[in-house]
Amino acid sequence: MIVYISEQGAKLRREGERLIVAGKDGVKILFAHELEKIVLFGNVHMTAQARSLLLKRGIETLFLSSDGSYRGQLCGHEGENVFLRKKQYDLLNDEGFILRMARAIVMAKLNNQAIILNRLRREDHIDGAEHGINELRTLINEAREEKTVDSLRGIEGSGANAYFKYFAGAFHSDWGFEKRVRRPPTDPVNAVLSLLYTLLADRCAAACRIAGLDPYPANLHALEYGRQSLPLDLVEEFRAFVADMETVALFNTRQLKNDDFSRDQDDEDSTGAVTLRKEALGKVLGAFAKKLATGFAHPETGEMITYAKAITEQARIYREAVEGKIAVYTPIVWHK
Repeated sequence: MIVYISEQGAKLRREGERLIVAGKDGVKILFAHELEKIVLFGNVHMTAQARSLLLKRGIETLFLSSDGSYRGQLCGHEGENVFLRKKQYDLLNDEGFILRMARAIVMAKLNNQAIILNRLRREDHIDGAEHGINELRTLINEAREEKTVDSLRGIEGSGANAYFKYFAGAFHSDWGFEKRVRRPPTDPVNAVLSLLYTLLADRCAAACRIAGLDPYPANLHALEYGRQSLPLDLVEEFRAFVADMETVALFNTRQLKNDDFSRDQDDEDSTGAVTLRKEALGKVLGAFAKKLATGFAHPETGEMITYAKAITEQARIYREAVEGKIAVYTPIVWHK
């Protein structure tokens, strides 16, 4: 079970093998043996005794800002297979391996974005969407022939620009969304996308740990001090189908409304950042948890599998590529 705690000023304390969450909304009891992860947003206090229980039980704890930006995490022992981790770092010097992996990831992301645009074109009659689809298909062909990871990163960026240009037409109301804006998000759609991407990347990081993988070395995303790059690689194939489509659903079904958001505009130094209010944050977290538990037919095997299990399975497949059991990592690629 994953528990999200977003009430500002709430306190997490320990009673035996239980965790008590106390705040203005009341008291909630969490049994440690039922917990897989706790996600804390903003100003949530934790006692040393609660921290000790979380570490003892190996319960991962993720710390996010009140608007959902990543701050850090608390986890138990890292994977003990030092030989697997050494292999990961050795492969950073294998240009052929890095290129094959990065190419597979970029082509899968571009393909899945094109599939989403095609669905939106049929369902929402987005003007000009076929141009975006054609551009993405062209970029897929270019990615197939590229010889450097840097050029693949450029293609991935061009694909994102083409995709979001037409993705904006999926929303039935005008939320001020024109393009992807990350830090800070300047409209409600970008605020929700940023939060869901953070949650999705954290889920991929957990899958890496389950597979015994070191989350820092990757392929498409280069080594960067303090950044877990491997989850960012794994998240690419899931962005469109998990985070993007869930964002469209939250707005178009009117689960999110204008008063669910606040904007930083108090003085001349304000950033214009748009953030979710407490109630809206709960809606998004609930929708994300429900999405992960949703089953779909795997596009290759036809097997019914949840998105949560699929993420864990993809990390296992990535490990097989690192170990040389398969030639290259195979992302999930939707066909229609």
